[in-house]
Amino acid sequence: MLALIALTAMLSAPKCATMKTLTVRQVPDEVHEALRISAAEMGRSVEEHVRQLLAASAAQRRRSVDNKAALQDLQSYVGSLYGGSPPQGVVDEFIAERREEARREWEKDAR
Repeated sequence: MLALIALTAMLSAPKCATMKTLTVRQVPDEVHEALRISAAEMGRSVEEHVRQLLAASAAQRRRSVDNKAALQDLQSYVGSLYGGSPPQGVVDEFIAERREEARREWEKDAR
């Protein structure tokens, strides 16, 4: 059965009164049923539940984009600290040092 869900999705900032309409066609019966059950468990209509899911997904996407931009900024900053060529192998050296310290401690305790 073709399920037709008409829902309103807020596509702009929460304070903006502009609302868009989104129609989703050909939703499989099992997906619609899962949404209906999930909505009922949350005390919401299917329409409200789907609207909340869409809003959460959009917010996560925005955070992901923001995180990528922040990571690029951080990498650029770190690169500038080292004149564009950051040191290589620092983590491997650190791990090797910690392992050597642990080996010495173990040998000392074993005596």
